[in-house]
Amino acid sequence: MNLIEDGTTLSIQGCGSKCAVCIEGPDRETIERRFWSFWNHGATRGELQWHHETRGHFWTTEEKLLKALTGAAFFKLYNKYDWFFGDDEERVERIALSFAKAEVLRMRKVPWVVNVRQNVEPHDVAMIGNPEFGDNESPTSFHVRKNQIHKVWSS
Repeated sequence: MNLIEDGTTLSIQGCGSKCAVCIEGPDRETIERRFWSFWNHGATRGELQWHHETRGHFWTTEEKLLKALTGAAFFKLYNKYDWFFGDDEERVERIALSFAKAEVLRMRKVPWVVNVRQNVEPHDVAMIGNPEFGDNESPTSFHVRKNQIHKVWSS
């Protein structure tokens, strides 16, 4: 069972104690809906950073991410199968945790969500991407990334 079947895919990049979760989808509205689901379940209190029309990311910790996915799974299971679980919330919670862990394992581990420079302040992070790019000038292409990184580092 996928927790949310809305046409989005999730990727994750570990960056020390934090991680960047990338949401890719067919359009901005779908991506924003998925982001607000994470926000509502406590995965983040930050903003969605846009790379371009079909990709954005937000920051969280692995613990908050797992807790948010567990919460989403809990409510989906409880709302859809309340006739099966009755009042056994503990059982629903155990199953929801299993679904959440599976969802994290399904996330693609990638190195390209953000570029984190070494030997700088912990919050000095350069985002790779620019909402002004069209899909043909994807921020994940080598030359675009190289130019963006050069601009950020030289400023």
